[in-house]
Amino acid sequence: MGPLVDTSVLVDLYRGVASPPVAALRRLLFEGTPPATTAIVVQEVLQGARDERDLDRLARQLSAFEPLPAASYALHAEAADIYRRARRAGITSSTVDALLVAYAAANRRALLTSDALLRRVAAVAGVELADAR
Repeated sequence: MGPLVDTSVLVDLYRGVASPPVAALRRLLFEGTPPATTAIVVQEVLQGARDERDLDRLARQLSAFEPLPAASYALHAEAADIYRRARRAGITSSTVDALLVAYAAANRRALLTSDALLRRVAAVAGVELADAR
């Protein structure tokens, strides 16, 4: 099982940014371990398409990822709890970040991210970070 990949890593990959999380994602794809994604990550990535050709390319590339099941009411309730715990810890999270951390926890996936804030939210929730060396 591959880690849940955050939008930040995919954006960095598509922009050609050289970073440890991008290198980790490339290794996963090369080794054949499908990283996981969620509908909200797919939406965020596809929203960034510049034109139809770019949209088609992004959609094809995302098809190599394992889609996690759609979020349930219970998962959203867990995300709300994570959001509140992060806020109590002095971390201002986004709704999407809390949801991604809840997805990772519910699906027992490590989280691969380039986002320092998301790493802090994951720590509050006890979600493992994927090895990005």
